[in-house]
Amino acid sequence: MIGRVFLIYLALIGLAHAGLEQEIEQQQEIENQLKLELDKQIKITKQAYQDVMDFISDAPMNRDEQMKRLIDAEIEWNVFIEKICLLEGIESINTRAELANKLQCMLKRHKEKENFYKSII
Repeated sequence: MIGRVFLIYLALIGLAHAGLEQEIEQQQEIENQLKLELDKQIKITKQAYQDVMDFISDAPMNRDEQMKRLIDAEIEWNVFIEKICLLEGIESINTRAELANKLQCMLKRHKEKENFYKSII
């Protein structure tokens, strides 16, 4: 009787372990996909920024001041994205979802930045 209970116990532990491995694999796939999407979005956002810089470089008035402000805004915006995504992910600290949540946040914020740059032109 004790032997059967022990075997059932071992089988359940094995099933739980297999489920955990599958969950970790799925989480890693999600993170890898989000990383690819984020890299693509950052490139798109950088191009939108460059388009605005090109547009401003042709400005007849206050060109230098406009470019300086845009450069400063870009730097601060990147700091903002990093900090806001850390804050938004506070509920998932030390969980498997922490990185995925941060990547989703960064993807969203970079899309917002791209839209802003496109609205300037």
